Amino acid sequence: MKIALNGSLLSAPLDFEPFLAKAAQYGYEGADIGLEQIVALDSGDSVAAGLALFEKYGVQPSAWGLPLDFREVESDEGYEASIAEFPSMAKLAADLGCPRMCTWFMPALPDPDLFRRVAGERIKRAAGIAGEYGVRMGLEWVAPFTARQGEGLRPFIWRMDQMLEWIEEMGESNLGLLVDSWHWYHQDGTVAELEALSAAQVVHVHINDAPDRPKATLGDGTDRVLPGEGVIDLAGFLGALAKIGYADHVSPEVLSPALKEMPGDEAVTRAVAGVRRLLAAV
Repeated sequence: MKIALNGSLLSAPLDFEPFLAKAAQYGYEGADIGLEQIVALDSGDSVAAGLALFEKYGVQPSAWGLPLDFREVESDEGYEASIAEFPSMAKLAADLGCPRMCTWFMPALPDPDLFRRVAGERIKRAAGIAGEYGVRMGLEWVAPFTARQGEGLRPFIWRMDQMLEWIEEMGESNLGLLVDSWHWYHQDGTVAELEALSAAQVVHVHINDAPDRPKATLGDGTDRVLPGEGVIDLAGFLGALAKIGYADHVSPEVLSPALKEMPGDEAVTRAVAGVRRLLAAV
């Protein structure tokens, strides 16, 4: 497995080329970036411009965010505009040698049945287009108890088995999972569940850790800690992924205000060192 730099580790956002330079500086093999950053490089030949920078820094794109406006189920306007551009974006992802797109879903919604139907139709249509270019789409479930609370909200999908069920409903073979150790931990996931997957079902991986506190008190965007510095069984997590043959990127995504307070590039340094130690033990 290779390690990809995620923007959550930075004290401040970076433009595309400095982001690649930062990844290379600290020994990351990949970078979590957006296709829109490639489009902005050179409207004449975005592929050549992107590939030149990846080669310059010796860093690969790990996975792209899904460039699809699918969340507003009360209106089709944003979705129709984004799906019109989607074939060119899928082709761009494939031409850049990174045929992987990912997105996430809230675990509780005002009308989960409506969202499941409308968003499911939209994701299915996009997956059909992406599949024409050999692009896979990874869907991430969000599990923390605190993320599932809120007035007027009803449960949607917050466990891996539920996401797999929805994927099966959509029926596109290039749909898979973005597997995040934080959400696996919060759903009380097991190593056996991960070992039951195939490598083809895992599109991308996020890795992070949790403090030794009750799960029900942990905020999704506030309480994560760096990999190897908490209580999640990351050896079991990575060991299961290795056992099924997953060999793509692992991205330390650590959503926490505490990282922004660390001096310099301390979070970037500690994250890659922690993941390397964990991978060495697998």
